[in-house]
Amino acid sequence: MVIGQYGSDGTSNNYVLDTESTQTILNLSGYSNGFYTVALVCDGTIVDAKTLIKQ
Repeated sequence: MVIGQYGSDGTSNNYVLDTESTQTILNLSGYSNGFYTVALVCDGTIVDAKTLIKQ
């Protein structure tokens, strides 16, 4: 899940992950520059989150 931060409208985008893959590529070209939170959600619970800065 990618969640907008700092003045965004609070929308989020969900991405389904392949559990057999060790990496996932997200296309961020449609995102404005700024700070985002990338959260790993498992069974409806956030299990990890990192800050993403798009410049």
